[in-house]
Amino acid sequence: MGYDFMFMTVRNAWKKKFPLGHSEVPPSDCPDEIPWSAFRAWLIERGGRENGGENSIWVDYANEGSINFSVDSSSVYLDTHAHWNDVLAAYLVLKSLNRDATILDCQDGRYHNEASFRALMKRQDG
Repeated sequence: MGYDFMFMTVRNAWKKKFPLGHSEVPPSDCPDEIPWSAFRAWLIERGGRENGGENSIWVDYANEGSINFSVDSSSVYLDTHAHWNDVLAAYLVLKSLNRDATILDCQDGRYHNEASFRALMKRQDG
């Protein structure tokens, strides 16, 4: 069973207290600032392959899981069938390219930074 996430830019994310509810982040705080070319290059280096076009990259992981990363102007959508550690690793790379990158949990509508996502992972494993 898959789990859906999005990587999004939230203006001044580094100043905010996470997790944030969806209603706490106005659309005007989510600019179209996804550094897709550099992030895509990293996905390709990790063995990713195009999945229907250059804006969709499929990555298989050692644990027999996979994530399809699809980009639009304001987000990277993750169709996740892999361990959440793989999501976190990809997020940390994106965060190194964009300090305001966040993870949106599409199931509960909460935005996460690294610390709150690690806490969520711990709750899910526990």
